[in-house]
Amino acid sequence: MAKLTPAAELIAGLQAQGWSYADIAKSLNVNRSLIRQAVNPSPGQRQKPLTKYVPALTQLQGQKPGAKPAQLPPRRTTKSGGKAAVRVGIKDVKTRQGKTHQVARGKRAPATMRKAIERAAREKKDLKFDVNFKKAKTKSDKNKQNVWATGHMNAADLLDRIDHPEAARGETWQPGDVLAAMKIIVLAQNESSIISATGAQDYGLYTIE
Repeated sequence: MAKLTPAAELIAGLQAQGWSYADIAKSLNVNRSLIRQAVNPSPGQRQKPLTKYVPALTQLQGQKPGAKPAQLPPRRTTKSGGKAAVRVGIKDVKTRQGKTHQVARGKRAPATMRKAIERAAREKKDLKFDVNFKKAKTKSDKNKQNVWATGHMNAADLLDRIDHPEAARGETWQPGDVLAAMKIIVLAQNESSIISATGAQDYGLYTIE
């Protein structure tokens, strides 16, 4: 169960004032999934404390969605002093119940996603996978905004769908195109809430029981 950390409490306060995860992420210039993981991490994911963002979150209290804090914490840097890239790759994370889940993430990392799906298929696991769209219209909000959409499927079935798309099901990607498959499948599974979406720019997946 997630803890009510200082950051989580501040995020909850902003949500009570009408802010969405996407609103908060945009104001802090971070990924929406980082905000979600600070409040409600998915199975197998570590809760993000976001300690360095507490001052900025405090500044946003009482402001309307879209407001910007006066100052943001600096991004991680490399040894040469440049901005560090977003971390990608596959990780094993252990829950408090002692179960191990596989987590993978990447902006443009088809090889990483494929490797993670193949491993999950060998282990006979089910998956949840997330795709971040730069601009999307939802039935609850017709204004275009940054949106995360989540899909789910057995890993072996997902791998088969990626390699053997069926045009009759609207599967227009080229065989083996992992990212295009994830994008189209997640939109199909969320057609009841998402009207349209463009600019798929970030991908993640994790195994579930």
